[in-house]
Amino acid sequence: MLRITRVRWVMAFSVCLLVLAGCGGKKPVTVKGNVLLPKWRDVKLADQDFVQVRFVPEAKGVAATGAKASLTDGSFTAKVPPGKYQVSVQVTLYSGTISETLKAFNKAYGSLPANTLSYEVVEEPEQTIMIDLSTPPGKVTKK
Repeated sequence: MLRITRVRWVMAFSVCLLVLAGCGGKKPVTVKGNVLLPKWRDVKLADQDFVQVRFVPEAKGVAATGAKASLTDGSFTAKVPPGKYQVSVQVTLYSGTISETLKAFNKAYGSLPANTLSYEVVEEPEQTIMIDLSTPPGKVTKK
């Protein structure tokens, strides 16, 4: 009987620690936006292809957050804790074949630290941004 009570106390203490650990960070906010890609001559995106937007935090100990952008209008929605971020955009083709144009795009906007796009997520419940990559060097602006 004593052993069962001790196990229950240990389990209750562990649950309390987990709950307290989850309460320390900033609450994520909704970041909606659109990605405006360049008009490529040699790259045609298909329905199976993937455009990923990532928010990589400048602060240590905060996980990166990502979202898939729509291929039709570039829209995306992500839950991101407030803070300063580098924003990366990467295009992945389902076919696996990649042109030199797309390699250069992914190197410029999808890899860090080459990418210079940044955005500060503020403590508003929802915010809307535009990631304009139609002309280099690209920019992120709040709508």
